[in-house]
Amino acid sequence: MLDSIRRTDTDSGCSVITVARTDVESVALGFFAGVGSRYESAEESGYSHFLEHMLFKGTRRRSAAAVSRAVESRGGNMNAATGVDSTFYYVVIPSDGFRYALDVIGDIYTQPLISERDTERERLVILEEMKSYDDDPSSKADEMFQECMWPEHPLGRSIIGTEQSLGAASGASLLEYHSRFYTPGNTAVVAVGNLSHDYLVRKADTLFSASRRGGLADFRSFNGESPVKRLSADIRDIEQINAVAGFRVQIGRCDKRMHALRVLNLILGGNMSSRLFQSVRERRGLAYSVSSFAVVLKETGFVAISAGFDKDRGVRGLRHCGIECRKLLEQGVSPVELARAKRYLSGALKIGLEGTYSQMKWIGKQFFDGKYLSPEEYVDGLAGVTCDDVMSAAHDVFKRENAALSIVMPEKCTLTPENHLEAFVSGLGQ
Repeated sequence: MLDSIRRTDTDSGCSVITVARTDVESVALGFFAGVGSRYESAEESGYSHFLEHMLFKGTRRRSAAAVSRAVESRGGNMNAATGVDSTFYYVVIPSDGFRYALDVIGDIYTQPLISERDTERERLVILEEMKSYDDDPSSKADEMFQECMWPEHPLGRSIIGTEQSLGAASGASLLEYHSRFYTPGNTAVVAVGNLSHDYLVRKADTLFSASRRGGLADFRSFNGESPVKRLSADIRDIEQINAVAGFRVQIGRCDKRMHALRVLNLILGGNMSSRLFQSVRERRGLAYSVSSFAVVLKETGFVAISAGFDKDRGVRGLRHCGIECRKLLEQGVSPVELARAKRYLSGALKIGLEGTYSQMKWIGKQFFDGKYLSPEEYVDGLAGVTCDDVMSAAHDVFKRENAALSIVMPEKCTLTPENHLEAFVSGLGQ
């Protein structure tokens, strides 16, 4: 799938990674910075995301409007995303516009013009973005669950930050943050499509030639030093219960158990054939939406169940979610169920990696782990998972002491958040 990867570490310090494809008419280009929300102090909470917004406000050579027009007028689109581990800026454009797009995205990444006036204006935009997440019960429950998993740690804070930290940010502080983390040694330039690797290397080296040197940034690891926060609740004037229940795990992206964890999650609630969907929704009608998802970071992660319940069915629904976890723990999975799950995951990966954008993101997101896992290696890892491996993963995941619940629920609900947590935990058994 990605068998023609070339990597060059330039003299300026940045790394250039490409996959040249002559069978497509486009290029997906990404600049990946090795900084995300987990690198921030409490006072800097939200800075990575704030800075992501500010880089589109123009440079010494281009206004904000000129930045977007430059790419869109050539049939391309440009955007960015901030995560826990990294922030990336990307453009997808017809191949005949690649060189121009590289000049634009390189300009905003290395030479942003961050004024105090633009900072004040964008702060208001981000505060509105924050309100939109807070108004969405599902998004709110997800954010609260993250805090439950890693209390008093940068991983437990919202990527968007807080009103206090955003209010204290200035153009000068964001420029200092940019100078500290957007160094060539902390940057990967990744491109997939109809392009020249050597040309990209030369241009990237020139872009960063005057930049401050420095290696990969570091962050505060999480080694299970604090227990999970068992319950986080928000009671408001809504009609439906939005709940996220799950378990923290000390399994990271490079852990050999990661493949078994992915299979376990898929079987539990990853698709319409999953146990949760069939049991909680199809057989009992307790929820319209119920699924599970796994978040795997460099050294830690979690498996969580997300569901929406009627106010009178939340306790029963959460109990059955716990019961399905217990069944996996006690009974394991059948060879037929395992084979079906592995085929699904392998197929989803192959379909998902057909486009240049998804291939570019696959490569760039792994760069800062220091270990690249090819799609073929990923599929081989899945193929090697056994029923015993899934059972072992279940024992690693479904531990009562690592269970937590975040819940956004109606004011008119007669049962308490504690009742809902108790129901989930009781379903797990002893």
